[in-house]
Amino acid sequence: MKKIILLLILVNFNLYSQAPKENEKLQLKIDLLQKKVDSLNQTQILDKAQFRIERELEIVNQVSGFFNYSVGIIILLFAAVGVLTPVLINWYQNKLVKNANDQLLLEYKKSISLLDEKFNEKNDELINSFNEKIQSLNDQLDIKTAEFSKINSIIRHTQTALIFFSQAQSNMLEKNYVKVLYNLVLAIHYWEKNESYFECGYSIDTMVTYIRKMRKSDFNELNRLISNNTTFTLNFYDIVKNYSLNESLEERIRNQAAQIEGIISNLPN
Repeated sequence: MKKIILLLILVNFNLYSQAPKENEKLQLKIDLLQKKVDSLNQTQILDKAQFRIERELEIVNQVSGFFNYSVGIIILLFAAVGVLTPVLINWYQNKLVKNANDQLLLEYKKSISLLDEKFNEKNDELINSFNEKIQSLNDQLDIKTAEFSKINSIIRHTQTALIFFSQAQSNMLEKNYVKVLYNLVLAIHYWEKNESYFECGYSIDTMVTYIRKMRKSDFNELNRLISNNTTFTLNFYDIVKNYSLNESLEERIRNQAAQIEGIISNLPN
């Protein structure tokens, strides 16, 4: 640009020296050229200014873009944090609740196990106590049952003995002495079961009284009746001998029973 200006000045100087009249024209041209130069300078300045402005605007846009990008990233981060925070809080709360539930469940199971053990202990104690009471009641029941059975047997045997003794008395009136002795033997058999030895002794006394009224041949019939009765396995003589050996009877009765065989041997045929 400076070279152009110098060139113009030299041209104008030559022209001025050659044509003084043309000075004014030249001056006008110089002024015009100066204006153009100034215009060019202003244009160049404006171009530089515009370039600087555009450069600065580009920098500003880049900074703004970076800022917007950063703000976007920050917003996304905050949004992610905003979304994740409730999720994380919820997860943490659920974890705490689960841990609390697991702890409560464990304590509950321990309590149930402890209660179950105590219940089993109490239940075993109650069962053992109940079994002991049941056993005691069963023992008492067995005792009472045995007593009742014994009483029932005594009553039954007594009734049976009385029936046979009553039949013997009827036979006495009929003077059927074989049946008298047969029914007395049966009566004594059932009185012995009841340990009613007084009645046994009375029956043996009665037996001795009626033996004296019999014959030896009557005892064959008596033994036949006794052998046909499944209650007995012995004959009349062996039965009487057992009377004499029964120490529960009075000595007088035993002695009298021991004499029966001798009394029979002295009877008529």
